[in-house]
Amino acid sequence: MKVAKTLIIFLLFFVFLSDSSFAHDTDLYIASGQGVEPNILIMFDNSGSMDEYVSTRYYSNAVTYDPGPVPTANRDTVYRRQGGNFNFFADSIASVACSWARTALTNTGHYTGGTNSSCGGNSRTLWTGNYRNYIASGGDRSERKIDIAKTVMTDFLSAINGVRIGAMIFNTDHGGRLQTTIKSLTGTDRDHLITDFNAINLKHGPRWPRRCMRQDSTLRGGQFF
Repeated sequence: MKVAKTLIIFLLFFVFLSDSSFAHDTDLYIASGQGVEPNILIMFDNSGSMDEYVSTRYYSNAVTYDPGPVPTANRDTVYRRQGGNFNFFADSIASVACSWARTALTNTGHYTGGTNSSCGGNSRTLWTGNYRNYIASGGDRSERKIDIAKTVMTDFLSAINGVRIGAMIFNTDHGGRLQTTIKSLTGTDRDHLITDFNAINLKHGPRWPRRCMRQDSTLRGGQFF
């Protein structure tokens, strides 16, 4: 019997949002399986600390970002991200075989999932040259952490395939509960997940303790990071 391992991602924006935070700078490491979609439970911090403001900038495909790691002439060149390295993948977005990947790369600048003509096969993370330059740029506005987190998740859910995702919210004043059950990213479920994430409200109180996160990971049989 094949068993799909559950990966639990903790969105600890109160730790990782520093002076400059990017609404689309999201990394996901997916465990490959034999035809089994990994389950991902995202724990979303909605404590009072998420009401703080930090500097950010949103990606727009209409903007050609100042050249950083990539010349502006290569804004639509597609690169495969492997750890901290980028390798050439395709000379343009149109050259990527997966239609969903082409849409995500055009709209968000990045994509994670299968890349063959049926959007299957090995999962890869792809960035456009323009998105690489965007990440290298600085913030240009101030926004609440919780709003940035919601934008991150909307973008993330719009640019990934081949996984099943659910969400839990947690703060020590009100404990934890499932915001949405784990769903495959098919049909209307992707839209339902996006709606559920954007419906999360602040609950003013202290952040959840690390021991509670570890306990939740243990109960769900996942990996704690």
